[in-house]
Amino acid sequence: MSKQGDIAALNEELRENDLVPNWDIIDRLEDRGEMAPHVWKWDYIAEYVEKANQLIDLDEHQQGTRRAMYLINPSEGVDGTSHTLWTAIQSVLPNEVAKAHRHNLSAIRFVLDGTEGAVTSVNGEEFPMRTGDLILTPPGSYHDHINRGDEHVVWMDFLDISLTEALNISHFQNYENERHPADKPEGYHNSRFDDLRPMDQHWSEYRSSPPYRYAWEDSYETLQKADEQGWGETTFDGVCLEYVNPATGKGPTMPTFTHRLQKIRAGETTGSHRHISTEIVHVVDGSGRTEVGEETLEWEAGDTFIVPPGLWHAHQNPTDDEAIFFTTSDEPIFERLNLFWEETPEEPEQSFDTYE
Repeated sequence: MSKQGDIAALNEELRENDLVPNWDIIDRLEDRGEMAPHVWKWDYIAEYVEKANQLIDLDEHQQGTRRAMYLINPSEGVDGTSHTLWTAIQSVLPNEVAKAHRHNLSAIRFVLDGTEGAVTSVNGEEFPMRTGDLILTPPGSYHDHINRGDEHVVWMDFLDISLTEALNISHFQNYENERHPADKPEGYHNSRFDDLRPMDQHWSEYRSSPPYRYAWEDSYETLQKADEQGWGETTFDGVCLEYVNPATGKGPTMPTFTHRLQKIRAGETTGSHRHISTEIVHVVDGSGRTEVGEETLEWEAGDTFIVPPGLWHAHQNPTDDEAIFFTTSDEPIFERLNLFWEETPEEPEQSFDTYE
């Protein structure tokens, strides 16, 4: 038998005894699928939201079911929206309840189409769901969604499902009743984390960020002030601000992912850079394009697109109007593991030439 035949026989014998040879698997690891840039267009998503509203009755499904549609990455080998995160579009109809459950996933809601009377209840407080609001749901928090209004409410969910599944630690639990008691007044959590706080207040009850609502009118006003006063400008992301953890007063928003509000000004083209983290960008307003690697992603209000890790990218707004992004990044994962890297034309990262 030839040497290659002997090696093949050794490889097979090792596998039969639950061993894997490094010299055989290393080449296969290089064949893993990579994420490609992609755009989910709002025009067809909106049609599916309407069809789901007509066909899916939450009362006919088991507790914990949501009228939610996940944005699944079409790239081979990617389970979810990205390697770490899942994004979904969810709706609740008038006089309907999405029943209470909890999980060890971090979750947030970014409201696309809010209505008076719609709330997300988290740990006993009902948070209003108005267009543009961001609502945090920390891991382990019982939560349900209630719509007492006259119109449907639609929002985006972001959860670290891919990460927790990869770590084999996902946990889910329904509440004993359809609703978790709403025993806290509106504004309870936001007031606790305001500028004035009790001297002996501790944050140990929340291992993550606390339940919290960032009202759109406040967030957008701050973004505009950052632009007008010149303190929010960046080279690669336009005018860019991070939603902070209200308990600490700094980012990231959640331990495993963070959120940013961005403004690409009329006629602006940002600088190009790349990094190991993934960005999921929802276009709140405006239209334009983003160059990602060798692809050009055309986007407009309502669309969502993904910037995979390791690809050079830059945003372009050729119109006379501003473009507003709500951006989610898994950068905190890499920061915590001391694995984050970023490369710019001015500061090349020499140690990651495998991305060339």
